[in-house]
Amino acid sequence: MSETAKRPLETENPPKAEAATAPAEEPAAKKAKADEAPSSAAATAQAAAAAASAALQASDAAGGAQPPSRIPESLKPAVKAKLQWLFQTGKCREDEIDTKIMLSIAEFSDAVGVQILEHFAEADMNTVRNKSAFLAGVMRRFRNETR
Repeated sequence: MSETAKRPLETENPPKAEAATAPAEEPAAKKAKADEAPSSAAATAQAAAAAASAALQASDAAGGAQPPSRIPESLKPAVKAKLQWLFQTGKCREDEIDTKIMLSIAEFSDAVGVQILEHFAEADMNTVRNKSAFLAGVMRRFRNETR
């Protein structure tokens, strides 16, 4: 064969020495990037921890992290205390009782309002899907009994 016929074959297949150096450079670049990633992630985590700590200190300074109560101020003290007891004991959550339903308890006397809430608390709350509607039903029964 002639030399010209061999040349295209040589150019199509690059020398092995060049191919061996190229992959060696890639892991070094990946290693450098991998070394940078944890330090930036650590810095981000430290910044987030500092922000959370500052927020916690601010809420402590403001009097705690308790959300404002949804219990209407217009309720009688005994009824209000019983509602707070229901929420604190875990019988139900404040967001499960509609504000209008809580306000309608004010139509009853203190003693009857407390009785309604006690009757409500005696129920198995695991079987009650809509606690607000259940409380409305208890109030309806008490209303019908007094007529």
